[in-house]
Amino acid sequence: MPDQSDQVENARASLQLAFSVLGQIGALTLGALILALVAGLLLDKIFSTRPLFTVLFLVGSFPVTYYLIYRIALNAVGKIQPAAGKPAPVKEEKE
Repeated sequence: MPDQSDQVENARASLQLAFSVLGQIGALTLGALILALVAGLLLDKIFSTRPLFTVLFLVGSFPVTYYLIYRIALNAVGKIQPAAGKPAPVKEEKE
């Protein structure tokens, strides 16, 4: 049975992973929206089509953002430690 310090360490690692994923998703979403907005406004100014490219890029950024969020979540799931009672994979140390 794991002792209390192991439980505290597991809880700390879980929170660290959760906040890391939330930070990545937040930065990614904000970055994608800003990029789509700036690119859309720039192309609208160049081609004199006021809302066309801005709207298209903003709407088009949502599926791209959702896909990237999905990939980040899959990466985070791979980092989750095995459940208690199951042996953890052995990490080899490089010399």
